[in-house]
Amino acid sequence: MKPSKVVLPCYCLLHSLLCATVTNSLSNTPIQNKQQIQKVAIVGSGIAGLSLAHALENSPSLSQEQTPIQATLYDSRPSLDFQAGAGVQLNGGMTVLKMINPQVQRAVADASLPLTKIETRAKPWFDTTDEKFSSLLKIELEKCIRKQGGTIEESLIVDDEVMVYTIMRGALQEALLDTLPADIRKKRMNFSKTVIDITGKEDGAYVTFQDGTTDGPFDLVVGCDGVNSAVKQYIANGSIKPDGKGEQTLYSGIRIQYAVQDNVVVVDDDDHPSDATLHQYFGDGAYSLAGIYGNGPNRSTTKAAYLIYPDEDYIGPFRKQSDKVDQLPSSSSSSSSSSSSSSSLSKTEDDENTDWSQDNRVGTGDAMLEEIQACGVPSDEVGPIIQDSNRFFELGVYFHSPFHRWSRQVPNSRSYCTLGGDAAHAMPPFLGQGSNQAIQDAYCLAAQLYAYNDNNNNDNLFQDYLKRYERIRWKPTASISLKAFLLGYLESSKGLIGKFRDTFFRTCGILGIAENIYFGAAVPAVVEEEKEGETTTTT
Repeated sequence: MKPSKVVLPCYCLLHSLLCATVTNSLSNTPIQNKQQIQKVAIVGSGIAGLSLAHALENSPSLSQEQTPIQATLYDSRPSLDFQAGAGVQLNGGMTVLKMINPQVQRAVADASLPLTKIETRAKPWFDTTDEKFSSLLKIELEKCIRKQGGTIEESLIVDDEVMVYTIMRGALQEALLDTLPADIRKKRMNFSKTVIDITGKEDGAYVTFQDGTTDGPFDLVVGCDGVNSAVKQYIANGSIKPDGKGEQTLYSGIRIQYAVQDNVVVVDDDDHPSDATLHQYFGDGAYSLAGIYGNGPNRSTTKAAYLIYPDEDYIGPFRKQSDKVDQLPSSSSSSSSSSSSSSSLSKTEDDENTDWSQDNRVGTGDAMLEEIQACGVPSDEVGPIIQDSNRFFELGVYFHSPFHRWSRQVPNSRSYCTLGGDAAHAMPPFLGQGSNQAIQDAYCLAAQLYAYNDNNNNDNLFQDYLKRYERIRWKPTASISLKAFLLGYLESSKGLIGKFRDTFFRTCGILGIAENIYFGAAVPAVVEEEKEGETTTTT
């Protein structure tokens, strides 16, 4: 039977309309799924969190012609304590701060001291000598950077400014906070906010806090909340348990005592230091570091001394067999009322590294001085700093295994969670890279968010950009963590291994290997480039 002349045109018209509808639906599906990143919750207002807020809302070079991504910060502390913590080194992080916003970098530089030299010394091998110490290596930073040339010089000398500084942690946070846009500081800085849950709805992610409040919706939640990150726990397990923080961390078996001499008295302007030198002193089973740090513009500098030593109950990260009650090692310690050594200070529950919990105070430096004398650490410079210090604390060094996921989609929503700073890659501090890597995370993540918003190719999913951020940052942070981990054990060794350490450092100084290790960690790694089919991470 032949179709009628009326039915055939109607059929053809219906078929054409159906095909057009399906085609239009398929072409519009990615557009419907394409969601601009407009609001980001930053959990933690330390160096990583504040740097990310700058990168999102205060970086013309990143946002360019786009509307800045709105950042809201949450912190479990009642406020930021600018008098807490000790000193940090800045190098590659300063270069990246200048990439984020030159005015912010200038404010941080004005609060800092240029670091010009790093010297490593050891106790004399033979008691018959009159020497107070043996010199193992000296790195004159600007000279060595220019000698290295290439990427190292391009990365660490910018506009003829050597990007290597020392600064107190509190002064760094203060400079980052003061240079934030007023709208963030006045309206979107939230304190006493402890995250207990993250949930999803159709319009985005919602963050619930211990005080019973919930905020949202957010397109992205970023955990910048330190080594015991609640957001990291959520990404790993899909939930946050009040007692689950310790499951994420690994104890290195290394402890650090800190002595901080705030408000160094300056007689006149001529006595005010214009630059800083860091001195490292090796002893038998411990080592110390002493230096001077910028503490903000128009303020006196701060001196600090550190004693790094192995926990007597551990061999590396492994607990010794003993009859003692099996407790988690503490990163906080209380002072002993007796004259016992620092290693016998009482240990309580697991806490956070110095970068994240800075008020675990020890009463005096007597135990620290005793340990230095017992280990034969040259104390001509370290001793006076400890004796004149007015703030002491002791902490254990914790770190993360690098083999964990950084991102997770929030169920029932299009939103994601990801990590930055120590929440992503808590590392031992023995290469001085924690703050630098946190700033680099901030730049790299913000760059990926703006790239996603700017990309009109709707086949690219948001999770691809988060994976790219992780891919760029994972290799350098994992490499630095491993090197710092090994350095911490080597530098605090004793006996024959201690002798090997001294010989190793002297040889590395002669051959230039020490410079390569230091500068290799300092060079920023924030951009992924394609080279002849091979993916590399570069500045």
